[in-house]
Amino acid sequence: MVKLSLKKSLSRVLTVGAVAFSFVSAPAQAADLVVSAAASLTNALKEVGEHFQKQHEGTQVLNSFAASDVLMQQIVNGAPVDVFASADQKAMDKAIEAGSIDADTRKDFVQNGVVLIVPSDNPKNIQSLADLAKEDVTRVAYGNPATVPVGRYTQGSLEKSGDWQAVESRKVLGQNVRQVLDYVARGEVDAGFVFATD
Repeated sequence: MVKLSLKKSLSRVLTVGAVAFSFVSAPAQAADLVVSAAASLTNALKEVGEHFQKQHEGTQVLNSFAASDVLMQQIVNGAPVDVFASADQKAMDKAIEAGSIDADTRKDFVQNGVVLIVPSDNPKNIQSLADLAKEDVTRVAYGNPATVPVGRYTQGSLEKSGDWQAVESRKVLGQNVRQVLDYVARGEVDAGFVFATD
């Protein structure tokens, strides 16, 4: 996979808000630390979890990675979770509104950005957002805006830049950012939008 560099002004448009995390109100077993986190945080939080376990002998970190909205619904419906790390503010806000998260424990801890990626061989020679409107570009993947934060950020950014119509007409929706990465890595789509950390 190849990440394409975007113009400075466009990358400002594509910069997304801070990722938020919070301790939820219902802890799991004392020896376990259950973490529900956005799929975009998989690599980072697996590493953090391994380090935490070394520092806290006897504690096991149990990770669950999925789209933030899916995780938020699980928490609201009673899933036992100690830490919720969302890829956007919206899912965190909903969990707080539902009374499932203590608002005083909410902390923004990282920022991310949306990037355009292409398969490593880049058969359609996509070099910029404008190339997504080319006739031979037929499949562009991004997270479902209804349920996946990177999809919402992609849609909002492309609407602002005037590129949404070209991309939306070629859509292949992913259930989470990892699925979009897989589509691109396997060459099943011409391009995709993911978080920079992916």
